[in-house]
Amino acid sequence: MIDTVEKISTEAVEKTNLKIHPVGTFLIAITGLEAAGTRGSCGIVGSPSSTNQSCMAIYPTSELLTKYLYHYYVYRGDKLAFEYCQGTKQQSYTARLVRILPIDMPQTVAEQTAIATILSDMDAEIAALETKLTKTRSLRQGMMHELLTGKIRLI
Repeated sequence: MIDTVEKISTEAVEKTNLKIHPVGTFLIAITGLEAAGTRGSCGIVGSPSSTNQSCMAIYPTSELLTKYLYHYYVYRGDKLAFEYCQGTKQQSYTARLVRILPIDMPQTVAEQTAIATILSDMDAEIAALETKLTKTRSLRQGMMHELLTGKIRLI
């Protein structure tokens, strides 16, 4: 998904000096990491975007592909949050903590690209299968209704 329901006006950006993150920016939730619904939440910006203070942006570099970072964090995000987040009321990352997170990096961007491509392709296949499963379940539910109410007879 590369769009949201929430929008911000150009006027709001200008008046509040919001930072607009370019396409390809990696976003990570940095507060509320003790909660399973927030912990590990991350994504890649699909259109120019702004965030609130509960997110941190990491920009791609010549040595770091954010699509690789996304898959790495989906895989290791929970473990990293439990090990590195700090706070008494609400577990959070800080910029200092994010800078020291251990990230297993392939030697080349080409390898990062290959890994991210394979994992993205698998994600797309899983999404397609989930869509098919939802449709099949709906069809089954409709068929159950028809059969169990006698609208369709098998004899």
